[in-house]
Amino acid sequence: MRSLLAWAAAAVLAVVLVAGSVELDAARGGPRSLVAGAAARRRGSYGTEQAQEKKQHEEEGGGKQGGEAASDSELLDKLLHESEAVALIEHEQAKHERRLNELQQRLERELISVQQHFESVMSKLKATETQLETNLRNVERAISSKVEESKKSVKASNEAWRLPFFLLVVLVLGVAGFFGGLYRKATKNIRML
Repeated sequence: MRSLLAWAAAAVLAVVLVAGSVELDAARGGPRSLVAGAAARRRGSYGTEQAQEKKQHEEEGGGKQGGEAASDSELLDKLLHESEAVALIEHEQAKHERRLNELQQRLERELISVQQHFESVMSKLKATETQLETNLRNVERAISSKVEESKKSVKASNEAWRLPFFLLVVLVLGVAGFFGGLYRKATKNIRML
């Protein structure tokens, strides 16, 4: 944007310098160009300012010899500062600078807003993370207690089978001993017969 503005300013300055040199020629009594004449008509003076400056310069004794360079640079400065194109460019430049400042301020406000939103989201995420960690610890405790209960019940069930198995073995041995005794008595009686 600035480079475009710089190119436009350079182009207008070149036009103003060309028109100014033609007007300088007109102020010295040379021919005026159409552009210079149109610019002078818009200002409402057709070379009267330059003629008055020339008279004033000649009255001061400057003539065309020693003070001509100073008069030309003064006249050129005056033309540049009083030119409508330069005023228009300065106005546009000021307008663009205001717009640029407004955009910069808006961007800063948006950046601050985004930063605040980001900080808000981060604080919410940290709170959620803390809550999740707390919930995770609670779940771990619950699972750990259930696992311990399961271990205890498995251990109890592992020990619980031993007593019935021992009683079953004793019962089987008792029954076997009883029937073994009956068998011996029966075989003893059969031998006796």
